[in-house]
Amino acid sequence: MELTCKHETICINEVVYDGVMEHGIELDYMLPDYCQNIFKILRCRLLPHITASRVQNGRLLIEGMCRIEILYTAEESFAICSVVQKQAFSKTMELKDTPNTGQVTADVRCDYINCRAVSPRRIDLHGAILIRATVTAPVEHPVLCCAEGMGIQTDTAPVTVLSRRLTAQQSFDVREEIPLAYGKPPVGEILSIDASAVLTDTRIVANRAVTKGEIHVHLLYLPQDNGQPEVMEHVLPISQVLDVQGVTEEYSLLIRFDVTDIETVMKQDENGSCTAVTATFSLIACCEADKNEETCFLRDAYSTSYEAKAVRKTVMTGKMIRPIRETRTCKSSVSIPQNELSAVYDLSCTFSAEDCHISDGQIHMTGSLCCCLLGCDTENMPVSIEKKSPCEIMIDALCCEEGLFFHPCVSISATSYRLISSEEVEITVELLITGTLCCNTSYTAVSEIDIDEKTRVSCNGDPAIRLYYAAAGERVWEIAKQYRTDVASVLSENELETDTLAEPCVLLIPSSQTLQEEA
Repeated sequence: MELTCKHETICINEVVYDGVMEHGIELDYMLPDYCQNIFKILRCRLLPHITASRVQNGRLLIEGMCRIEILYTAEESFAICSVVQKQAFSKTMELKDTPNTGQVTADVRCDYINCRAVSPRRIDLHGAILIRATVTAPVEHPVLCCAEGMGIQTDTAPVTVLSRRLTAQQSFDVREEIPLAYGKPPVGEILSIDASAVLTDTRIVANRAVTKGEIHVHLLYLPQDNGQPEVMEHVLPISQVLDVQGVTEEYSLLIRFDVTDIETVMKQDENGSCTAVTATFSLIACCEADKNEETCFLRDAYSTSYEAKAVRKTVMTGKMIRPIRETRTCKSSVSIPQNELSAVYDLSCTFSAEDCHISDGQIHMTGSLCCCLLGCDTENMPVSIEKKSPCEIMIDALCCEEGLFFHPCVSISATSYRLISSEEVEITVELLITGTLCCNTSYTAVSEIDIDEKTRVSCNGDPAIRLYYAAAGERVWEIAKQYRTDVASVLSENELETDTLAEPCVLLIPSSQTLQEEA
């Protein structure tokens, strides 16, 4: 009887690239004629967003847009004025293994920004953004899952592996008229607008991910009567359908929304007052779908009839542990110099993730929380106070397996402040952490079996049956392999149902020659 082998293909999402790229941002800006002269720069923010990421011709291509917001005090009126500029960026990275296709996960953050007024009409800005990108490519590895014939004995191991990841990405716009809240004065000038989108619900329907979410809008503006700056917040619902070919209810979905751009237009009523703002939000919805699947492979083989050699190779597979969606709170205390701050107009916060590692069943994340308070001093002059403080986040992994890894996405879902005293402000930031906890496991699998048909196993002189004193925990497979006999026969001869022995015992080991004669 000839040797018959059956192969199974394991798809492994191999990491082709995992690194950080830096990109410089520079701006030399002359104020338009309608802008007031600069007395002092109050706040400068660099808000980068990725608009496209792909692998093409062995290269990783990242494209995005930076929104630059500058608040300054006017030279004569000491009013707060704003400047908004946009700057596109792109980054290319040669990939070592040059895959034809790859799945890209990328995020971007501001590394640093320096902004100064060179003259009352000119702004000079230097900064940098950091792009963290991971490229994975599905690679198929053939392994043996069973073999029959020529007296072959096989040791089969079940294994859970992460199947081919499904991804989808879609851009869309949302246009909404945002009315001023009751009691708010009409808008004279928009100073800044922030928007973040969060997922609220998702379900899978016929190769599609149907999603619902919310856009949280934070608007800082100057009233029409030139009073103190006002803050208005608004929440608007969104929904989007993503085509994810092959997705079923078995998959776990990780969906993120990112607001990449905002355009605003002030809307006036019949009295000439601006009581609403029409905003157009550009968003990207990204979906990653993962599932585990059960398979098996040969981890060892031998023949009771011929000399045989099992050729082995090491296979590194991934496994999904669980999706993570957790909220954590970070607090920071800002010390205020005497007479420096008498009122707070606005609070702006950013979080920069720096490191993530897993130990002792805990996910440890570190980062920096940058908080900027905009207000006025005791003389009613606009001031800005900024503080950067370290932040540590811990999440229970609920798993103690080796090889755990987690690539988090951290976003700010809410901010608040509290005046503890005239010299201290307490800031509370709620962070949303999302991602998929996975595990890398190394297996030794049989890739092929070499049988020497010219060399039969010699059983001359072997007793028809042996007595073997087995210890608890020993495997029948290892014992049968030692004596080059049939595993099923040892199990049957000793009326055993499992391969691993629960307690010490004496086993009857029939020789392979006896089994051949009986056959």
